[in-house]
Amino acid sequence: MPPPPSECREPWKRCRFSLRQRNGRTTVETVPERVAVKWAPRLGRRLRELLRESGPVRTIGSLGILLLELDEASRRPAAWKRLKKLQKEGVVAWASPLLRDLESELREILTDEVTVRLRPGADADRRLQDLLRRTGLVLARRNEFVPNQFVLRIDHPFGLEVLEVARSLDTRAEVEFATPNFVSEVSR
Repeated sequence: MPPPPSECREPWKRCRFSLRQRNGRTTVETVPERVAVKWAPRLGRRLRELLRESGPVRTIGSLGILLLELDEASRRPAAWKRLKKLQKEGVVAWASPLLRDLESELREILTDEVTVRLRPGADADRRLQDLLRRTGLVLARRNEFVPNQFVLRIDHPFGLEVLEVARSLDTRAEVEFATPNFVSEVSR
């Protein structure tokens, strides 16, 4: 059985785990030689220059995400330590290792969001507010087509924290499912 994200404490190491998604389960693996980094507003140019000291950097479209290449395994722990420091300074919004879905082979970038669907029942808004209050998460948006489904945002996640939060939410009695949101490459 693949270890849960809580056992993958070092994001610079390869780790596999099972993840429940809307349509079943999937197994994903970290790609430790690639790190997705979301920059804080208006700080992308500065962050790009700071990250170049750790390895090659490329921008992912207009998403405000940089992909840092850490091909030398020996340099990865120091690069992650630097990212954590930059996050504390407000330059990095979040950082996560790139993930690879083992079935589809698609690479995925973990974002700072989790999609949560509450079990059917009365007063979804009250149950949502209670969930937000107990977890410290923030409502990003509501699914306009499914009234009991929401996208929640985690403040400044780091490493695989979003996966841990999604797995924790998924075990709650009032939650039908909770799954992290990804930016995925397109398969054609």
